Amino acid sequence: MMWLKACPRCRGDLVLDSDYYGSYVSCVQCGASLDKSQQSSFQRRLFANRSASSLPEMNRELRRAGQRVA
Repeated sequence: MMWLKACPRCRGDLVLDSDYYGSYVSCVQCGASLDKSQQSSFQRRLFANRSASSLPEMNRELRRAGQRVA
């Protein structure tokens, strides 16, 4: 999953990825990674901006990437 112009550091594009240790969100342009608190606040802000019809789709994307969905 990718979010355009959402990096808090450089306003670059954020991408959700996962590796052996779990999932993470990082910027494609500057390489900054969001820590757990930044990642959870970013997801809350993202869910607040989405309509209720797109929430199931977002939950599937997060589960696919290995995130816990509350």
